[in-house]
Amino acid sequence: MPPSFTSSSDTAGNPGDGGAWLRFALEIIGYTAAGLVLVLGLMYGLMKAAGEYLDSAEVLQHQQKNGGLYRSALKDDMMEPAFRFVRYDALQPEIVALGSSRVLQFRQSHFTRPFVNMGMSVDYAVLPNIASALTTTPNRLKLVILGIDHWQVNEAVMKQRADPSWSPRAPNFTGIRRLKQELFDFREQHVNGPLRMLAQHRFGLKELWAVLCQCDAGGHTSNLGLAALVDGSGIDTQGSYHYTWVYDRPASLDGFKTFLDRLKARENGFQVLDNASEARIGYIIEAVKLLESAGVKVVLFVPPVPPQVASAMDQAGGYGVFSALDKSLHGTGSGYYNFHNPAATIRSPDCEFADGLHGGEVTYLRMLGFMSDDRPEIWQPYIDPAHVKRLVKEGAGRVNVDAVPLSGNRERREVDFLGLGCNKTQNLKSGQ
Repeated sequence: MPPSFTSSSDTAGNPGDGGAWLRFALEIIGYTAAGLVLVLGLMYGLMKAAGEYLDSAEVLQHQQKNGGLYRSALKDDMMEPAFRFVRYDALQPEIVALGSSRVLQFRQSHFTRPFVNMGMSVDYAVLPNIASALTTTPNRLKLVILGIDHWQVNEAVMKQRADPSWSPRAPNFTGIRRLKQELFDFREQHVNGPLRMLAQHRFGLKELWAVLCQCDAGGHTSNLGLAALVDGSGIDTQGSYHYTWVYDRPASLDGFKTFLDRLKARENGFQVLDNASEARIGYIIEAVKLLESAGVKVVLFVPPVPPQVASAMDQAGGYGVFSALDKSLHGTGSGYYNFHNPAATIRSPDCEFADGLHGGEVTYLRMLGFMSDDRPEIWQPYIDPAHVKRLVKEGAGRVNVDAVPLSGNRERREVDFLGLGCNKTQNLKSGQ
């Protein structure tokens, strides 16, 4: 037998030895953990540089000083009530737009007095709480423009009940529940969120460059939050939302197909609804009375959908809710307007809509003009009707009157981003 050249120390490292495999496994785990820590550390630094970890007060301070738009890629904080109330308390507006994302196109440039947009994600069961919060602290509020979404009066969809203890300014839970929420938020924003972005290829060279240079294709930008840095869409200082993807032609132009498919499926905002819940109408009326008791005028409106979508809803049937809203809310506040089908009221065409549920800035200017013509005594202190009409004329057929800048005062051209055959050939000047 030939002599063995295996020493005793080599034998200890044989893969068949359990101790060696354990050491090997621990080394792999150690290297993996070190790599993960390194990646998370780098992502933390990049997210911090993008403004992802600023609180709502710090975001507002940045915008007041530098301008720009804000939108986070890690959290949907800009639609949270507490986020909105930070702006309300700091800016002390006389005019507020209150409702969902379907009020976000009202902007300070439309008004002659200080304005804040309070579009947020809430169930109208807490609308009275919000009304109280607007008026029970020092404020200068004079006018609330209240958007009424038809699904908010559908008890089968919106199931929250009134809760007098609910507050829009602070967390509505304490103790262990609050600690769990804070731990969840930390994990999502510092671990899961960044790793998910990498795994889904939503953070690459484009995003890295945007963070490192704080710029976009046109140069330096004051935008804050990774999402706003990368694609340029977000909210301004007063909380109004600006669409910038309307200047970029997408790979697929399918018009309102996504929303028409939802209509066919009777889901996600298009559920069949022939009546309005009395209880949920009651939440709206209670909120209006609370505001009026504090000397605040309230104008209510049902936001529009594109004429094409409104026609499809009429043909499909099952939406008697709009007539029910008219019956229940007519005479409420300082005016109630149903703009669901804009072709019948403000003559806003499909080309002025961002998608199948959201009108653009021009559509909302048309509504302001309509309401002020109807009740000039209500609106005269807050808007210049001639200015509103001029903006509508300048922006007719488009989503935005003025272009949201990529950076600085660059001119941008709105495109037929839905493939509807819209003529949007006029150059836009920066309105930011």
